[in-house]
Amino acid sequence: MKRVFGVKKDKEPPPSVQDATDRINKRGETVDEKIKKLDAELSRYKEQIKKTRPGPAQEAVKARAMRVLKQKRMYEGQRDMLYNRLSILIKLHLLPKESKMLNRLFDTPDAYTGAYYPHQGIFLIVIGLYDSHIHDL
Repeated sequence: MKRVFGVKKDKEPPPSVQDATDRINKRGETVDEKIKKLDAELSRYKEQIKKTRPGPAQEAVKARAMRVLKQKRMYEGQRDMLYNRLSILIKLHLLPKESKMLNRLFDTPDAYTGAYYPHQGIFLIVIGLYDSHIHDL
């Protein structure tokens, strides 16, 4: 049977709060590096805009600068989102009572299913006894 259906894989333990905060910090650092690169590129474009005369060349440099500025804003939004997640994780880690309540909240469906299935078997046995009693009459 194991060859046909396979064997259940062992579940890995869920990541700890420290692991999650480390990953988010690492991602935040990479986004910060990208923002710094874009800042350097924007300053270079500003210098080019000052040096070029008004016309199509200056408009092309402005268009490139606008694209870079949009990318920078996108990365800043991602960074803010990451650091908001990080602050939420830290708050959950520092408030053990609330985190225990959240764990209970997530464990409740498991408790319901664990309680339902044994009672289902007993219910089927009672129905079987009832059916056999009716057939005897």
